[in-house]
Amino acid sequence: MVTRHVSASDGRERKVATTPEGLAITNALDAAREWLMQPILAQWDKRDWKTFVSLLRRFVDDALAISTKENAERHPQ
Repeated sequence: MVTRHVSASDGRERKVATTPEGLAITNALDAAREWLMQPILAQWDKRDWKTFVSLLRRFVDDALAISTKENAERHPQ
């Protein structure tokens, strides 16, 4: 799904790239997600959509904050 290699300019840096197989899988997942969500979201008015986007952004921000905090606690520098 991905390839990893050491950066040519900085040996400490690792580069990750999606393989064609990985890209095909993510494209299929995106298409399936759209196929499932489109009929639901098509019924929503603009206010509902804005509320959904606002709450989803908050959810993601909170999830990332928790993940970042837990990662820092597990791996102090």
